[in-house]
Amino acid sequence: MYNAWMRLRPRIRLPFRLRRRAERASALVLFATLVLVEGVGRRFRSDVGDAAALAFITLVVGWCAMLHQRTALAWVSALRRALARAGSFLQSRWFDIGVDLRREPPIPRGVPAILLGTIVGLTGSTLAVLAWIVFAGTPLRTVVAPLFYLGWISCVALLWAALALAIVLMLFLPPAYIHDHMVANWTHATPRSRSREFLLIGAYFVSALVAGVALPVWVAAALIGLALLVAVTYVWIPPRRRLNLVWCDRRTKEIRAIEWNPFLTLLGPVFVLPFLLAILLSVGPLAVGMSRSATAMPITAFLGHVTAWLSAWGLCVLAGAWAYHAHVLRRNDPEAPAPTRLHIAGAEREGDLEGIERVLRQRRWRARLHPAPPDPTDVRIELVDHARAPGADRGDALRVSRTALDIPEFHDVLARRDVEQRRRVLLEVLEAILKRAERRRFRSGTGFWIAPQYWWFSAVTRDHYEESEHGEDETLISEVIPPYYHRALPRPARHHMHQVCRSLGVDLIFLEDGVGFRGLELVLRRMFDRYDRLEGSRLIEESDFTGLPRIRVILHDYEMERPLRREKYPEPDYEDLGRARILHIFKDRDEPPEEWTLPFDLDSLLQPAGVG
Repeated sequence: MYNAWMRLRPRIRLPFRLRRRAERASALVLFATLVLVEGVGRRFRSDVGDAAALAFITLVVGWCAMLHQRTALAWVSALRRALARAGSFLQSRWFDIGVDLRREPPIPRGVPAILLGTIVGLTGSTLAVLAWIVFAGTPLRTVVAPLFYLGWISCVALLWAALALAIVLMLFLPPAYIHDHMVANWTHATPRSRSREFLLIGAYFVSALVAGVALPVWVAAALIGLALLVAVTYVWIPPRRRLNLVWCDRRTKEIRAIEWNPFLTLLGPVFVLPFLLAILLSVGPLAVGMSRSATAMPITAFLGHVTAWLSAWGLCVLAGAWAYHAHVLRRNDPEAPAPTRLHIAGAEREGDLEGIERVLRQRRWRARLHPAPPDPTDVRIELVDHARAPGADRGDALRVSRTALDIPEFHDVLARRDVEQRRRVLLEVLEAILKRAERRRFRSGTGFWIAPQYWWFSAVTRDHYEESEHGEDETLISEVIPPYYHRALPRPARHHMHQVCRSLGVDLIFLEDGVGFRGLELVLRRMFDRYDRLEGSRLIEESDFTGLPRIRVILHDYEMERPLRREKYPEPDYEDLGRARILHIFKDRDEPPEEWTLPFDLDSLLQPAGVG
């Protein structure tokens, strides 16, 4: 019955004369309400009266909205169009930004003007409010409310909305980050226990509550500043390879480049300063260590205290967790050298260690001696007497004579075995990750982004991320398909992937849904083959992938405002990309060859002369 009424209600239209009366009546009621609130509100002495005035205005606005649903009110429609134009204006002044994986040719550098303007506005507002609190000593209410009460409660409503939004964000973001960290670091096939996650989330809320009761508010403001300082300081620790970003102005379509260090340095104040400004406006002198209390604003002060401590604790958790996560990713940078590592068993005689050290110095290799356990990418050898074992293999270990380490040709065998093991481990881990990802069912998106060769790509991601249909254990804000690369994939294997992709000119791999790991394996093995054959003489091309069954490989030099534009193949979502050479792996959509069947009468076939 309710659904039928909702479908019928938009079709109800009052006669023209009644609509005109409704427009005049609604405008008159709203105007009278505002005049009444302006006159009565100047007598209020606390924000409890402000809350009552806002509730009364909300009821009248809600009644006007219901009337607008019955019959379109001209002034409401004009107001909505004005708000829509203002939103479109602000949105057009923003910018799109993505990662620049090409770097060549260079793009002129620049900083988004809207970002600088936002920082200047927030910094100026924060310093102005701080100066008023310290030097003026007069509550803003006593100055603004007697002059223009509607303006005052409008500012109070915006402040309460900002404080409520900050509380909601700090109730969600730190627990979500803890959840994502636990999910993405879980590499086992068994279900994950959530006891540790619940313990950390509970500790976060309990510690914020204890600090809010025991410590003054200015400590919270100091902690927010400390969180910003930690995040900005870590950003400027130079990585092995700097990350370039490309941004495009939505209005002028101009494309500029900026490194991630200054961009994140500018983005930090944009995220943190609104919290400080809201706290200064809500709790006033208490935020800077002054003893005066905001007794005339009990609702605002309560929201300000809650926001202060949730923001302080939450921003400290986010800044510390982000710095730790970025440190782990950069410590496992695939671009860093990863020399061959030998795992040697049987080095028991006196001269064995001297021979091993000599080989390691010559080839700049590393070694791990038994009984230390080997890593998956270690080249395992076992030294034995030549007469007892003339070079046979036992499992993954090469059984070689003690004099074999002095033979240069044997060094080449070990180097080739190291490459083969890195490729084998890379394929095995990617197969496990993709099988885990393909068990989930997605309602949108077309495939997966795969880039284990970069430290800033922490895991497999979707081109359009969303929660899966069946609610598996998945990330909430990091938008990655667990596990992290650095947890599941050894760094030597990722380093080899970096060498292959850099030599062949492949920045990113896109795998369409339905292709599966077998299609990816065929493409990677073809890339390995071309890497061995070409030796960096040229970049890989689409023609190098001809003959692969049931898949189509397309290489696309992506830039902002330059999509793929292939009719038969879906367009991935390039939201976080600025410039890259992408290798797309699609299902082959070419028409299948026409089946040829034998006719019933074989005599009707053309025959060569002299036959028959």
